[in-house]
Amino acid sequence: GQPILAESRECFRVRTVALQVTIQLGGCLECELQDISQTGFAVLSDEVLTLNSIVEAGVPGDGAVAEGYVKVQSVRRLRNGRYRYGVSAEGRDMLTACSSLANELQRRMLRRTLELQNS
Repeated sequence: GQPILAESRECFRVRTVALQVTIQLGGCLECELQDISQTGFAVLSDEVLTLNSIVEAGVPGDGAVAEGYVKVQSVRRLRNGRYRYGVSAEGRDMLTACSSLANELQRRMLRRTLELQNS
C-alpha cells in the first residue's frame, strides 16, 4: 500500500532497531523488528510475501511466543535484496501480543535513554 504519514497513524509506533528484537513472520523465524505499535509492526525479511496476504506471525512476550495472523499492509524491496514489511494484527490474540510487546519495548527504550543521559 501507499505510505502513511506518521501524523495520521492510529497508534504511536515504537522504533525498535536499537533493541535488536526478532519476530517470526511467515517462514522466516528471525525477522528484524523495525517498529511496533498496538495494532501492528514492521520487519525486515528475506522472504517474499504478497501485499494483502494473511501470514502467520510469532511475537515474543511474557516468556513465550504469541502466535497468530497478520495482514501484509506494505511491501518495500530494499537495495540489499531484503524486504521491509508493514503488517497489521489480525484477531484479538495478536492485537494483545502487539500491545504488550509495544509497551515493554517502549519501557526498554525509555530506560536506555535515561541510562545514556546519566552516563
